[in-house]
Amino acid sequence: PKIFQIYIRGDADWVDDLVDRARDAGYAALCLTVDSAYYGRRERQLITGWRPPSIKRYGEDARIHQAGLTWESMKRMRERGGLPFILKGIQTAEDAEIALQHGVDVIYVSNHGGRQLDHGDGTMEILKEVVAVVGDQAEIVVDGGFVRGTDVLKALATGATAVALGRLQGWALAAGGQPALVRALEIMEAEI
Repeated sequence: PKIFQIYIRGDADWVDDLVDRARDAGYAALCLTVDSAYYGRRERQLITGWRPPSIKRYGEDARIHQAGLTWESMKRMRERGGLPFILKGIQTAEDAEIALQHGVDVIYVSNHGGRQLDHGDGTMEILKEVVAVVGDQAEIVVDGGFVRGTDVLKALATGATAVALGRLQGWALAAGGQPALVRALEIMEAEI
């Protein structure tokens, strides 16, 4: 199933249009990312001058909309989409509790790969306190540096419903294309 990850780059009309397009395209859920209201200081990107496509497309001021997110604007997206709603970027038990109060279906523990808040807690530490609050009220997804099968097992044993992999796949593809990706995933499966 496809999940549409939303980064807010426009006003309410822009968001409504995006949610409508995602729903109409057959996405199974909406995932609102809230851990990057301000674009972090990423040294490698500063050195190379690379900027993400969203900044190139919408301009440097586009993030003002992300920074202005409220629980009400999240509720509007959730109701408009009519799909399961995932809130990505939860980093405290308190935020997980508030998310549950606002009808979030999936709590996604993420620190944006450590690139946004480079001195924050790792997601495995955050996961423990989030699981204690969420219990069985919602599913819990976690990401953040999972590159070994044992990492996945630890997260599942701690209470995550699912573990998301990103960087591992990127590294494998860069190193050797599809065959390397398939092999990396086979190794992870064997480790699990």
